Amino acid sequence: MRNSKAESALSGHPSHVARTGDISIRRQSPGGRAATESIPKHDPSSGILHERDLLYRIAIVRFVLTIANVPVIILDRSVPSAGTPMAYTWAFLAAGAFIIYAVSFLWFVRRPVGVPNRIAVASPLLDVLFAALLIVATDGYLSPFHLWLVFAVVSAGFSRYRTLPFATAFFALAAHSLIAIIPQEQPLDVSIFAVRAGYVFGVAAVLSTICSFLTVQSFALSKIEEAGRKFAEAMSETDMLRMLIEQLVAAIDFDRVEVELTHGVSLASGSIVENGRLPSLSIGLSGAIGVMRGFRKKALTRTESTMTRVLCDRASASIRRIAVTHELARAAAVNERLRMTDELHDTSIQSLAALDFRLEAARAAAEGSNFELARDLSSIKGIARMVSSQIRDALTARGDEVVVGADVLIRLVRQRWPVGSEVAIAPEITLLPRQWHVVDAFIRTGLGNAKRHGEAQCVRLEIRQIGDGLIHCTLENDGNALQTPVEFGYGLRRLEEMSDEIGGVIRLESRDPDGARLVLEFAIDP
Repeated sequence: MRNSKAESALSGHPSHVARTGDISIRRQSPGGRAATESIPKHDPSSGILHERDLLYRIAIVRFVLTIANVPVIILDRSVPSAGTPMAYTWAFLAAGAFIIYAVSFLWFVRRPVGVPNRIAVASPLLDVLFAALLIVATDGYLSPFHLWLVFAVVSAGFSRYRTLPFATAFFALAAHSLIAIIPQEQPLDVSIFAVRAGYVFGVAAVLSTICSFLTVQSFALSKIEEAGRKFAEAMSETDMLRMLIEQLVAAIDFDRVEVELTHGVSLASGSIVENGRLPSLSIGLSGAIGVMRGFRKKALTRTESTMTRVLCDRASASIRRIAVTHELARAAAVNERLRMTDELHDTSIQSLAALDFRLEAARAAAEGSNFELARDLSSIKGIARMVSSQIRDALTARGDEVVVGADVLIRLVRQRWPVGSEVAIAPEITLLPRQWHVVDAFIRTGLGNAKRHGEAQCVRLEIRQIGDGLIHCTLENDGNALQTPVEFGYGLRRLEEMSDEIGGVIRLESRDPDGARLVLEFAIDP
């Protein structure tokens, strides 16, 4: 959902707008200004798939192959073909320098500190340099160590930089050409050189392109999985938005990210960049609940656009999960409060109501003979009523928040009267939450009285609409006949008060031949 005020505030600035099914960030401070949070930029190599791990594995392969250079020089008599002590000295020096470089690189990658992306850029170029020294020291163009140039190009593909394999291939081909023009023992056939160079580096280019594509996709998937794992741990909307910004800044390299929910919760991180405006990117699930804006000078690649969509969609799903979790917790608390209300109504409040009646009888008996005793009994009666009212108010203070419907009422009757109950509720009835709450109390009170006082076996609930605006609820039972005159107890008096609040009336009638009928009527539009 578009937030016009938030977007107008960003007019004139380069922005990448990503509409999420759920997100945007700006939290209003007491002074009315949006608060911007400073969220640290994560190491892009962190996550499930570590770039450092890739570099470490490539470094191990490099080290093993550089060690293998030595037995090749020793066992292959054509390397170097001159076979002189000086030629072997230069060959072993070049191989030793290559080994020292491989060991140093392996040690550096294993350190917990360092910048993996810079290492990933430097390693293929260093491979080309040390491979060129080894090739020159071992017969130049005829050296078997030209495969090291292929290794450099292929290893460049194991990074998230798509242009690195092409740059490495250019330097490797340049080194290959320079080595070829060095005077050779055998004359150089230019056509054969061109065919061999094109074939070797063509294969290397294909392999490096495939490796680069797979590495970028693996990096994107790892970031999405890492974000999903973190999103699952969020317990509030603010935590969720903060995690989303962290993941977008880390994975997409945004200079600034703003996320704002439709109900006003928002966060932001970074600074707005100048020059250039990115095209809008609409993302999200059906029923968007917010908007995300990303700022950076460089346009998003296809992979980055997909990652942004997926991250925001996962964040929106997590925000919905948080909302559902909170709603379930609230519903559980309300149900427990209602259970306690029913239990106390059936025990303590009923006992207080009985005490009220007994005190009234004692007061009436003492009123003519002992005025002071009658006055004290009246005071005690007032205290009993006050305690009963306080208990009721404490347990039903949030009762208005209970939102029920026909299905909930049917389950209520089935739970409280599993055998011998019949329910008929007109499907077209639509009530306000407060009206459903009164109907819910009507059923609970009627079922309780039918069981305790009427000793009924069967009950029947019917809720129907009369005309355009009158709801008629009846709850019948086949229990004991009513004793006339009918006097309301505490439960029915409380129900009568609740029905008055919605403009309804309560009636308790006899049912022919036995039993009773409790009736509730009220208008749909109070």
